[in-house]
Amino acid sequence: MAAIGFSPFGIDDQGNAPLDLVGITNPAERPDNSAIGNVYAELSRLAPMIVERQGTGGVAVALMEGEAQRAARLSIGEYTANMTRAGAGSRLAAMFLQMGPNEFLVTGVGDAQITFSTDTPGPPIVGIESIDEEFYENGAWVPRRRLNGDENSQGQALRIYASDLAQGRIYRVRLYRYR
Repeated sequence: MAAIGFSPFGIDDQGNAPLDLVGITNPAERPDNSAIGNVYAELSRLAPMIVERQGTGGVAVALMEGEAQRAARLSIGEYTANMTRAGAGSRLAAMFLQMGPNEFLVTGVGDAQITFSTDTPGPPIVGIESIDEEFYENGAWVPRRRLNGDENSQGQALRIYASDLAQGRIYRVRLYRYR
């Protein structure tokens, strides 16, 4: 399937219930939703890459609703991304864009830890070669810092945070396989 799009409903409130139905009618009492605008701005920057990869299997998304859902797995390329909750919160999502055979842009909302595995022919263990934190500036993706050591669990995990996408933070992850 190569279709893309969705119609968001109820995204402009923190409890995912219409604010007027829970008694909040005064605009001054409504939560600050500037983060939503920031998220849409980042997704619009990614849109050309999403559209380019949508029909080729180069895009994968995981969504976890409710705290009872503790983990998600998704396939992208020859890898499986294993996402687990790393904090409280009812909604968690991550998107993976395959940039090359072993390279992905990863973005998300919510607190999660992501590890990678594989079940395709070749060396069975997957490691993270590098994670670069990138931001979109002046029409280009610009690396800011490389995550190492404790920041990537010694090459074993990517940690995403609830504020990442709203702050414009995207991760470029490069993987490798070994025995």
